[in-house]
Amino acid sequence: MPTEQRKRRVNLMLAPDVIAALKARGSMSAQVDKILREALGL
Repeated sequence: MPTEQRKRRVNLMLAPDVIAALKARGSMSAQVDKILREALGL
């Protein structure tokens, strides 16, 4: 996969209830990526 298409590591500070809800849905990283993509129209 080309470098520009690879995911990069970032640090986020999230509220405990947000973290719990994301973890309950499965992979937290994948969920955050999906939610942000939808919110940004990507």
